[in-house]
Amino acid sequence: MRLVYNGALIAVVGVCFAANYSTAKAEFTVKAQYTVQIVLFMILLGVLANVLYCAAYVVDVAVQMSGYRESWVKYRWVLFLIGMTLRRF
Repeated sequence: MRLVYNGALIAVVGVCFAANYSTAKAEFTVKAQYTVQIVLFMILLGVLANVLYCAAYVVDVAVQMSGYRESWVKYRWVLFLIGMTLRRF
């Protein structure tokens, strides 16, 4: 599942970057002083995305240890689809 999630993130970033390449190029070349800030902000967003993704494991383990294990194993793909849908926002 992690490979699918990372592949989807790479696809979204690639499409957004390609769609806004001229703006991104102008942004990086015109104001060099902001380049470091932009790169650091992008790294921060990447770390935040991974932290939020890893937080799902805590919920997954907690639910699997509860009485809802059978239902959770059967329907947890729904949560995955919701997450994949919301990644665009």
